Amino acid sequence: EEDRAVERRLVENLVDTHEIEFPESFIEHALRDAQERRRFALQDEGLATDEIEEALHSQEDEDAVGLKRELKASLILDRIAEELGVNVTEDEVDERIHKIAQRQRRWPNEIRSALESEGLLDNLRRELRIEKARLHLRQKAKVVTKAPATKEPTSDAQA
Repeated sequence: EEDRAVERRLVENLVDTHEIEFPESFIEHALRDAQERRRFALQDEGLATDEIEEALHSQEDEDAVGLKRELKASLILDRIAEELGVNVTEDEVDERIHKIAQRQRRWPNEIRSALESEGLLDNLRRELRIEKARLHLRQKAKVVTKAPATKEPTSDAQA
């Protein structure tokens, strides 16, 4: 868990220190996709249509900001993976598919078929590649723990 926190801080720092502009139409499209995924999740939870619409509308600005940060992080990590020459082997893909199958109590070939038919196998490979880039960043990072600031004694007492 501590490793994940270090990775998260590293990526946040990269996102904060790199400027990447996205076309507004690209953000709008990505936001619509994200909202559709969220809509399906809320429907699965049994929320009424008006509650779903209200939830989606109330989070729209936050979602857009989060989406931009997420896209920036993804592009930056993808570039790092490219610079490092990170590759993902079929054995690594198979290993991840087996883990997913275990969690879902399904056969690995079912998971692979579903990923292939939905066009998500390349997304899995990309996710694994980005995980390797994160791991590389964490391994190369020098984590410095700052000591808590101590208060200087004050001389408020009068004689």
